[in-house]
Amino acid sequence: MSVYFEYLQHVYKILSERERIRLDCSRPQKTPGYPTPEQVFYSVANSLNFRTSNRYYNILAYDRTAVAVNAEGYLNANVICDTKGGWWVASQVSLGVVQLRVG
Repeated sequence: MSVYFEYLQHVYKILSERERIRLDCSRPQKTPGYPTPEQVFYSVANSLNFRTSNRYYNILAYDRTAVAVNAEGYLNANVICDTKGGWWVASQVSLGVVQLRVG
């Protein structure tokens, strides 16, 4: 059981570091010029422009994998490749969608 706990701690540490870098990179640049590779990789600038359109304000799509919509539209979604080579779109339900009834 301790091996599993150590693995979870390791994964949590990696994810925490990624989240810290993502938050740092989503802030405006302190110095003008070209963005760093990290800023390009973790950029969520487009999602920040449409934050009020998101169902969850703290879940933002990365610019590099965002699903493109026509010039007037916005969809908080990312294209994702799974470990078997399959491609998926992960998205939030928009604010305008009616809730489904179960049962």
